[in-house]
Amino acid sequence: DLPLLNALRSHDGRLAIGLGTGNIEAAAYMKLGKVGLSEYFDFGGFGSDHRIRSEILRMGVSRGCQQLGCALTDCEVVVIGDTYLDIDAALAIGARSIGVGTSGKTPSELLSRGASHAFDTLEDSSVLAALLE
Repeated sequence: DLPLLNALRSHDGRLAIGLGTGNIEAAAYMKLGKVGLSEYFDFGGFGSDHRIRSEILRMGVSRGCQQLGCALTDCEVVVIGDTYLDIDAALAIGARSIGVGTSGKTPSELLSRGASHAFDTLEDSSVLAALLE
């Protein structure tokens, strides 16, 4: 069960859930499909779009705005990431970020890097509130 993704999906029409990854698009969706997650991500920014992580995110944000039918200036972007590179990329595009301590960085390290919030895992009951604030 994926309570966080299901809770976010229940806000359909008000938010869009995208993927930002260095993988090329086809490989990203293949990996997601193998673990049953592809249905949650209709769009994204991919390594096939650009080599620079912030530009990958920027492409995903553009596609999310298109999906919602709104201008970028009307969107609030929140990036979830588990590395300094993810937090740096979020800051570079002016997004809030949720740090997750799943790749060797602790929540306090991610917060000190500039994450808006940070948690040990996405299963923390406070993650949804942090995303929707």
